[in-house]
Amino acid sequence: MQRPRQSRVLSRKEDESPTDFFFTASCKTLTANRGDRSSVAQNRPSDIRSSSPKASIVKYALPSKLEQGFENCGLDHTLQAAACLPETDETARQLTAARDRLNQVSKCLHAEIGDTAMTPYQALSIQIAAAARGFTPDARLVEEAAHWTGKEFAENARLVERLAGLTESVGPLNSHLYFGVRRIALQPADFQRQIPRLQALADKAASLAGYATMIANYFGLSPDPSLAGVKTLIAIFKTVTNLPRGSENIAAAIAMSPSPRRIAEAAALGAKWQQHQAPYLNTFHPAAWTAPVAKLRAPIAKGVAFWHARAGKAYREAGRSLASLLSMPLPKRPADRLALVDALLASQALRAKLAAEAGFLASLLGDAWQGKRTVFHLISEVARTVEDLAAFDPHLNSERVLGIARDGTAATHGDRSPRSQPRRGG
Repeated sequence: MQRPRQSRVLSRKEDESPTDFFFTASCKTLTANRGDRSSVAQNRPSDIRSSSPKASIVKYALPSKLEQGFENCGLDHTLQAAACLPETDETARQLTAARDRLNQVSKCLHAEIGDTAMTPYQALSIQIAAAARGFTPDARLVEEAAHWTGKEFAENARLVERLAGLTESVGPLNSHLYFGVRRIALQPADFQRQIPRLQALADKAASLAGYATMIANYFGLSPDPSLAGVKTLIAIFKTVTNLPRGSENIAAAIAMSPSPRRIAEAAALGAKWQQHQAPYLNTFHPAAWTAPVAKLRAPIAKGVAFWHARAGKAYREAGRSLASLLSMPLPKRPADRLALVDALLASQALRAKLAAEAGFLASLLGDAWQGKRTVFHLISEVARTVEDLAAFDPHLNSERVLGIARDGTAATHGDRSPRSQPRRGG
């Protein structure tokens, strides 16, 4: 009985290259599958690896064994048939175009950007490494670094490495014992003499931080006992002291409204109307501010431009109508008459805009609304102050802030901040 053929495992010698091993194994496998064991003996690895291993393989193995194997499996026929398909050519062109685009992208990624001596690939690598460690570059730093040259980047990188080393060895900068002293020439004895003054300063800072925390909690703000937080509280006190005396109730009403800005703009419009009207209060009768004077402008303007139009009926009638609105003699010059008409028209236009907001202001201001006699500049100033207070923090308790303004202690609280401090380092 014939024994079943066992598969042999081919192994590569240590001094044999992968290419030689591949060709040798291919020849032996094809020959073994065809049952031609005499060829295996004739093409032993020792014979094939003579003076020219690759040449021997091509000479003996490929023409006889590989070609026969290709013919037997029909691969040559399949490749020739596929080469004739137009779809194959189109696919090849698409792959070629995609390869060219990828090559261009790769070239751009490895090309230096200007005189920065850095490629996009390097820049992306730095950002990816930073993101992996949870670091987010500051936008201002990124904007500045975009203009660094290669030398500047290398120098800044060296300084950063040095800072990292110092931080690792002596701790963070702002927690160092003599942070902010700025006098590196002081001797140890000099430092010892500064200890009492530094301790006194630390005590005052701690007291100020506690006071700032108390005020922040009272105002409904998040406690921030830092120097920046203290400055914010001082700014709030200074802002509230700008309120005119006795306007705290108006400020409270404006603070409770959904749109303090609308109130400020409407009040500013009323103040502008009153300011425009003030120089002409003794020039026109009160009824003139609401009289229909738009029809008077055209004939008077025509009389300004053409002297012969002044003799016309329209010009003379417009002059008589204007004279009835004046509490003074009618000017003789046409340009002066036109200026009076324009003043009336401008005043009426401002009053019409103000009338559109009158109902809103009356319902909000209560007793402070007195129609055309309302002190609009006061309302505008108060509304702007309320806007400034709201800009500090949306959680600011305006009622409590205005309460401090009402009892007159805002300036006192603002003065609690230290007006002068000992100079650092003596």
